[in-house]
Amino acid sequence: MKLGKLCILTMAVFLAPAFCFAGLTSDINDAKKLLEIGNADRAAQILSDMNKKHPANADIRALLGIALVNMQKPNPNEAIKYLSTSLDEDKRNPQYPLGLCKAYRLLQKTDRALMYCKKAIKLKPESNLGYRETGLVYYGVQNTDKAVYYFKTASKKNPKDYLSLYYLGKTYSLQKKYSEALASLKEADFLAKSRQSKASAKDLALITSALGSLYERRGIKNIAIKYYREALTYYSSSTVGNNARAAIKRLSDSGPKKTPPAKPVALAAKPLEVKVSPVAAPKVNIPAKVKLSGQQKEELKLCIQKARDLYKEKDLDKQSSSIGNVLIFRPQMLMFA
Repeated sequence: MKLGKLCILTMAVFLAPAFCFAGLTSDINDAKKLLEIGNADRAAQILSDMNKKHPANADIRALLGIALVNMQKPNPNEAIKYLSTSLDEDKRNPQYPLGLCKAYRLLQKTDRALMYCKKAIKLKPESNLGYRETGLVYYGVQNTDKAVYYFKTASKKNPKDYLSLYYLGKTYSLQKKYSEALASLKEADFLAKSRQSKASAKDLALITSALGSLYERRGIKNIAIKYYREALTYYSSSTVGNNARAAIKRLSDSGPKKTPPAKPVALAAKPLEVKVSPVAAPKVNIPAKVKLSGQQKEELKLCIQKARDLYKEKDLDKQSSSIGNVLIFRPQMLMFA
């Protein structure tokens, strides 16, 4: 009997660590799954509790750093603390510099963000993630040409990367290349809704809301409202949802306003009588007769004769000029013209 109890006790001592390790591994896997589906907030909560119990576990520490930087309200400073330690312990894991790149991007420390992005790309050049994160750094500082290059490269590395296409569409929109923006966003929307996609509700809301915004800019209100309403079905309680609701209200209120019909004007029973006051004839001051010298009389006769001759020749321009000479240079002859 005593031997049996001793055997059971011995087995418990040896097997307990194994059971604990199996349970810990299961919890870590659950946290990874939460991160994969975009529920970083819940993953951070679980990993934070695990880290308190197992502070020496490098996997928990690294995952916690990744979760903290991907939450709805990221905590980049705490994420940097955990991810820097993880990178010091394992310099070959591209996830750590990738997480640090995002953390520094959120802190608007562009140079350090780009440094870690380059490290992530160097460690895993075949991955699309480092290129996408680099594109986001350039997008944040309005360097749209480089952002386009890195988003395109990320999409080529992984043709199913709908997020890179989404950000590419947003960048084209900043460049006012609306046709390219629409093509990229439409492709992102198609990929995110495919059966193989693991797009989160938040991602779907972001893409459809961006399509709504693009159609709104182009003045196509009915399609814009359609996409905004679709965004609300995915993620109604977030900033994206609030913006979509505001856009729908804005577009609905901006329709043509109906003006009330004008009141009929009562016609006068009798035709209006218009009284026209007689216009007084202008007074013309006629100068008195002027006595001309013999020479002046001769000049006047010549001018009049010349005007008559020109009239017969139908040369009215020269005729006017001839009479004008009389009036301009000899105004006193007016009464005799």
